Amino acid sequence: MGISVLDPIHPAIERTRQMLFRPFDVQKWVTLGFCSFLANLGLNSGGGGGNGGFGGQFRPAQKPDEAFESIKQWTIDHYELMVAVVLCIVVGFAIISTLIMWLSSRGQFLFLAGVARDRAAVREPWREFREQGNSLFWFNVWFGFALFLVVLAALVTSGLLAMPDIRAEQFGPMGALALALGLTAIVVVAVVYSVVGILLYQLVVPIMYLRRLTVMPAWGEFNRTIVAEHKGTLVLYLLFQLVLGIALGMIATLVACLTCCVAALPFISSVVLLPLAVFHRSYTLYFLEQFGPEWRFFTRPGEGPSGPIIPTINL
Repeated sequence: MGISVLDPIHPAIERTRQMLFRPFDVQKWVTLGFCSFLANLGLNSGGGGGNGGFGGQFRPAQKPDEAFESIKQWTIDHYELMVAVVLCIVVGFAIISTLIMWLSSRGQFLFLAGVARDRAAVREPWREFREQGNSLFWFNVWFGFALFLVVLAALVTSGLLAMPDIRAEQFGPMGALALALGLTAIVVVAVVYSVVGILLYQLVVPIMYLRRLTVMPAWGEFNRTIVAEHKGTLVLYLLFQLVLGIALGMIATLVACLTCCVAALPFISSVVLLPLAVFHRSYTLYFLEQFGPEWRFFTRPGEGPSGPIIPTINL
């Protein structure tokens, strides 16, 4: 069976037109935009900052050395307060990040169901794919924690290797080795995180949706069906996703510029750029449908929201 990375483009475009413009429904558009926002929550978020002071502790005319000494002395005098503030920030960040990750994991199936079924719904798929969404969440938690431990181990090892050069206050061979080790670990982890993320969200999550599987069984199905028999196609798919991601990113940037960055705001960007999200998700589903009739994601005439309607006979 020939699997193409280009053939799904045209049906994905037609699917996007049919869903969003034939006819145009504002309520459907906004609801699907909300589902897309949840699915991508945390991936495109930004942060802000503010300015503060220490109640007149420092004079504007202070020299840099004097200001640094003042900050140092204030930190020493308020050590317990600083520790409490740092702990509160860390705990707060962990709680918010965990909540965002959970909502995003559940939102993946809201948006996928909306595209596959051509329906704008939140409550029904939220309940229907609860098990799959929670499984995706826990996989992200443990996978992220494992990568964190790898980076931490590499940084600690690099620090130990560089310790002789640090004590000697020089940059020697051990320092260079430590730097190379640390950078290599960070690059490798970043590549692994990116590749696993692409495969997980674009291919494994649809398998979870279609087969009603949790993460690890879905990975097994992915390995047996796609990796084992279509390694070359999978490599082409990853390369094409790189090209497609650049193209979609350029379109999104252009739209943001034309709208004076209004289209780059949270949630608004998901609504304005919904056609790009629908096209991309439709593309991955049409790509998987090439693997056989048992890989059907989209509802056809005479089918219900979850697949073919099978008539029942009451005896």
